[in-house]
Amino acid sequence: MSYQLLAIKVLTGCSSNIRKCLNEDTLYFLSSSYKKDPNCNENLLKEEVSIENKSAYKDLYKVKKANGEYLRVKVSAIVGMNGDGKSSFVELIIRILNNFAYAFGFLSDQETLCYISGLNANLYYEVNGNIFCISCNNDVTKWYRNGKELYDINFLIVEEEKKKELKKHVDSLFYTMIINYSLYAYNSEILKGECSNSKSWIDGLFHKNDGYQTPVVITPMRISGNIDVNKEEYLSRQRLLSIFMTAKAGDGGRNISDDERAEGFAFSINKESKLISKIIDDYFFDVRPIECLWGDMKPYSNPNEKIPEGLMEIFSNFWSGFLNDYRNNKTLFNIAFAANKTWEKNSRTDLSRYFNLFKQNALKYYRDKKQFSFRAITMFSNLKRDFKINYMQFYRVLIIIAIWRQLTSRNDLPLENEKLDEALNKQHEPRFACMLYVLYKVISIMDTYKGLCNPWYLYDQSYMVFERQWPNENIEGAIATDINKILSVHDYRTLKLWQTLNYLKRDADDLYGAKECEIPGVKEKYNYFISFDDLNNNFSSVPENKLLSFLPAPVFVGDIVLNRYNDFYTVNTLSSGMIQRLNSVGSFIYHIRNLDNEQKDDLLIDYSNITVIFEEVELYFHPEYQKSYLYFLLKQIERSQITKLNNLHIIFVTHSPFVLSDVLSNNILCLKDGKQIASLEFYSFGANIHDLLRQPFFMKNGTIGDYAQSIINKIITILRLYTIFNCENNINISAQKDTLLASLDDISGNMTEEQFKKQYSPEYLFDLISMLDEPLVKHSLMKEYDRIFSTNYYNSQMIQHLEEELKRLKKQK
Repeated sequence: MSYQLLAIKVLTGCSSNIRKCLNEDTLYFLSSSYKKDPNCNENLLKEEVSIENKSAYKDLYKVKKANGEYLRVKVSAIVGMNGDGKSSFVELIIRILNNFAYAFGFLSDQETLCYISGLNANLYYEVNGNIFCISCNNDVTKWYRNGKELYDINFLIVEEEKKKELKKHVDSLFYTMIINYSLYAYNSEILKGECSNSKSWIDGLFHKNDGYQTPVVITPMRISGNIDVNKEEYLSRQRLLSIFMTAKAGDGGRNISDDERAEGFAFSINKESKLISKIIDDYFFDVRPIECLWGDMKPYSNPNEKIPEGLMEIFSNFWSGFLNDYRNNKTLFNIAFAANKTWEKNSRTDLSRYFNLFKQNALKYYRDKKQFSFRAITMFSNLKRDFKINYMQFYRVLIIIAIWRQLTSRNDLPLENEKLDEALNKQHEPRFACMLYVLYKVISIMDTYKGLCNPWYLYDQSYMVFERQWPNENIEGAIATDINKILSVHDYRTLKLWQTLNYLKRDADDLYGAKECEIPGVKEKYNYFISFDDLNNNFSSVPENKLLSFLPAPVFVGDIVLNRYNDFYTVNTLSSGMIQRLNSVGSFIYHIRNLDNEQKDDLLIDYSNITVIFEEVELYFHPEYQKSYLYFLLKQIERSQITKLNNLHIIFVTHSPFVLSDVLSNNILCLKDGKQIASLEFYSFGANIHDLLRQPFFMKNGTIGDYAQSIINKIITILRLYTIFNCENNINISAQKDTLLASLDDISGNMTEEQFKKQYSPEYLFDLISMLDEPLVKHSLMKEYDRIFSTNYYNSQMIQHLEEELKRLKKQK
């Protein structure tokens, strides 16, 4: 079994905004073991003499799986200076896979896929000795094996049937993950215009809610080019929790390094209910200056105009229905009144004026004071001391009650028949805190993901609700429909909701069996602690691909506890580089473990070949982390307990020589101005970092910093000027004086010899040379200094150095 990405070819006619600096009709190889097939554009040939034929090469990076077999791993790299085409190369791979997914049956899994126009390019890969090619030529995408089109797949049929046909070739498919944490990468706003519609094709590749079917995914998630750092941090921590929780004691799956391991989860119950802080407090503050459309009060704002009896009956129906909700939810209303009192000093709101006008009309046309509607208005007049909220705030409370009513009327949720006031009064108890979080999260999802729901009922500025019966069938029905839609979704949008619901479904309100935290340095921040072994016992029967939705609910705010030589601390105390390594590797391990799970649905594809492209992998990392990244990654893969996956191709896009030292030179694509350098001028695998840095690819002007080099050049110029001043009678040498003086940027105008020697005295020059730490340069300049000024500093330094070396050697005897 073997698999690897081999090359891409930019075809003639490929849009310039897609290929960018890459050249048309050009092949770019990730492996030097393959070459162009002169007889077929859709095929490659293997070099007769190839390192890939050697058994040591095949086993170089292999990783042992939980079943005793081996995961075959290949490692490649793409290198080049900024602007040489690295990102263009990767984007071309993504575009080709996107069009393949669109054309070959994956629209049924990811409806947001868009076909990219103007893409003329081929992608080549190898599976078990066969060369496959995905060829995109404008509106036509074809799939080849060994140069022959796979004619036995009919792609004119419906999406579901395409997937069935595609499954017959499942061993020839691969799944690709692109991991890039650069702020400026994959901005959907920039990539608009490549599809027939106004959408950005890349948006369809960020989502992972298709059961790992669409063959390419980009992480982290971006919306309009922006990474939500807090959301990404939360998801990363959740993935690490699932990895550490399912690892077995002693298998190394919880090891962060050789001397550091994850012990458990420390947490406290969130003392702040987001239902109150976000849905009520923040909303009330935002709408506090907004008054309803006064024209909507016209039917009852003029006492001289008679209100139709039908309209008065409707008003009566609303208030009679509302009074029941008010009596049952007084705690909620008190919270609402208290929230508004924080900022609202004026008692005259649009709602209080409405009450006054309605009361005037009711008194004029309804003399019977026993009528229910009149008694309702009289009651609200008496409550005006507290009822100082405006209409939009009042309506928000009504909608909260309506959504709670729908949630608690369902027998498939652990909220059936629960009372909102009781939950509010006991909001610091875990079970009730979770209930309030469910209500908050449902409203938040309705408000945030408009494509998932149709929440027309969330906002009103028109007194619309007063002219309808309460509870209102249209509003309640729309809420019920949207709740059904929300509960049908299991992805990042509903993850926190399902975590909370799954906690409420537990038989006991026991905090998962956690105990009081007694760990020094941790107990000061968190109240409870549960080891990963104990946490694992809670969910031993939950499939790993569903485990995230059973992890501790968001009301349990906490962090992972690490242990290093019995020194305990939490992940959030680590440096940004440490957290980045944990999160990037943890996210990758989480996804390949999910890919390792066998799909149960006949329509779903089981991938056994995986590509992961780490772009700018060195971001955040000290050179030590860069040097150890591949080793750390392979160790974590080995500890991940995978069994099904067969092949993994890791591709690093990097500027780091520390990363390249772990990659074979024949697996490095080196780009220069959009062209592939035919043969690398350096050897990488196991090469010394300093030797790599000296190669023109990395440092064409040497490895010394440019500013330090400018100081060295300045010293050389000063020494040459001293030589010239000492040889004033030599006409040829003295002619260079003006040119050299002009090159010293801190000299203004003409300078005499006396002025020069005062500004650049021998003492100043000696101190400047002494600051240099590069020994060869320093000794050469000091030797020249001794020659010019007839001193003996160089020899004195050499004697001192040799005496120190002699002492060191004597100690070793």
